[in-house]
Amino acid sequence: MIAQDLILNKYQFSSYKTYIWSLVFIAVNIILPSIFHAFGITGQIFLPIYFLVLLSSLILGWRVGLITAIFSPLFSFLLMTMPALPILPFVIFKGVVLAILVCLVLEKTKINKFLGLVLVLLLYQLAGFSVIYFFTLNLKIALMDIKIGYPGLLLQLFVIVLFSIKFYAGQKMGRGNKQD
Repeated sequence: MIAQDLILNKYQFSSYKTYIWSLVFIAVNIILPSIFHAFGITGQIFLPIYFLVLLSSLILGWRVGLITAIFSPLFSFLLMTMPALPILPFVIFKGVVLAILVCLVLEKTKINKFLGLVLVLLLYQLAGFSVIYFFTLNLKIALMDIKIGYPGLLLQLFVIVLFSIKFYAGQKMGRGNKQD
């Protein structure tokens, strides 16, 4: 039953499962960066917040992804002051864009799912770059986000490849009958 719910993306905002799964991803999203920092690896390099937003959006849909994207960085900041306050709005923005794009591209288009997910990665990075540049008017700062975070982007790309093989092998369009 759970596996079918995961694949069919049935979770609605009115379902308690949406919030339970969101809490699980939020908790992991608070713990994972702490583990990275304990080993001297900054979150900017491996992008753990975006990684879990990507996973929650892919597996459980845009609602869980959206909740994870908004509340993971907020709770992480309140509990551990990570991410830093000046970049918190940008982290939330990029996570929200990622969650929404994952589901828009996968559910609302007929594009090849693997290529769609690669497109999602490019678009959310472009959105983040654009917003950072708009607010700072500094190309170097805007590009720094991508330059520092490329290992995390490669990890996300690897997850997309694995996810595409596992869940979309043999499928031409969509993930089955879903409820919005």
